[in-house]
Amino acid sequence: IQTRSDGSKFAELVLQTPLDREQQSAHQMVLTAVDGGAPERSGTAQIDVTVLDANDNAPVFDQSFYRVRL
Repeated sequence: IQTRSDGSKFAELVLQTPLDREQQSAHQMVLTAVDGGAPERSGTAQIDVTVLDANDNAPVFDQSFYRVRL
């Protein structure tokens, strides 16, 4: 949880490992915040993450050497 200069708070989600669209293109989760007071109050938010495709694969060539003429 982070606090802005105006005193408002926001949650910051941080990845432990990179997301890969080839493995999973979307993630859905529910974030629940609890204040720990008495009585305890809580709130929830649905979080939907769509993973964009990135060109993260190296090119593959059939031959180790190619000859061209321009």
